[in-house]
Amino acid sequence: MRSTKPLELVAAVALAGGRYSRDGLVSGIYGGEASDSALPTLAYRARLLGLPVEYDPYTGFYALTSAISLDVVDVLRLSAAGRAGDALCLYRGPFLPRSGSPFAATLRAEIDNAVAQAALATGDQRVIEYAARAVLHPMLADAVRRARPDVASTVLGAAYLRGIGAAS
Repeated sequence: MRSTKPLELVAAVALAGGRYSRDGLVSGIYGGEASDSALPTLAYRARLLGLPVEYDPYTGFYALTSAISLDVVDVLRLSAAGRAGDALCLYRGPFLPRSGSPFAATLRAEIDNAVAQAALATGDQRVIEYAARAVLHPMLADAVRRARPDVASTVLGAAYLRGIGAAS
C-alpha cells in the first residue's frame, strides 16, 4: 500500500469511540486542507482493505459499521490500565512512521508517552529496559541510565536504531 491515509482514517475513528466528524478528520489527517473527495476516497480504500467505515451525510460523521480490533487502540488501553508488559507485547514500533499527518504524529507521541509511563509505573527494571528498547523516550532513557549505566548505551542505541528504522 502506498498511502497510509486509509489506515489513519480508521484508526482515528476507532480511537474516537467509533465515530469521528468529517471536519475533525480533515484537520487531523490533512492538516485542515482537503478536497471534497479526499475522505470519501479514503473510506472507499479502507473498505477495499476490509475495514468497515462509512460516512453518514446527515450527521457529518464517519463511523465504523462493525467492531474491529486495532493494535494501536489496544496498546493505549493496556498502557492506561497499567499493563505495560501486555502493551509492550503488542507494540510493533511507531504508528505509521512515514506518515507526516498531524494525527499520526500526535498519536505516535501519545503512544510513546503512554508506554513509557506504564513501564515506569511498574518499577520493574526489566520492563523499563525492554520499553526503552522499543520506545525512544527521554524518561525511559534517564531511568535506564540511572539504574544501569553499564547497559544504558546498548539499550538506548537499540531504541535509536529502531526509531530511525535501521533495526527491527
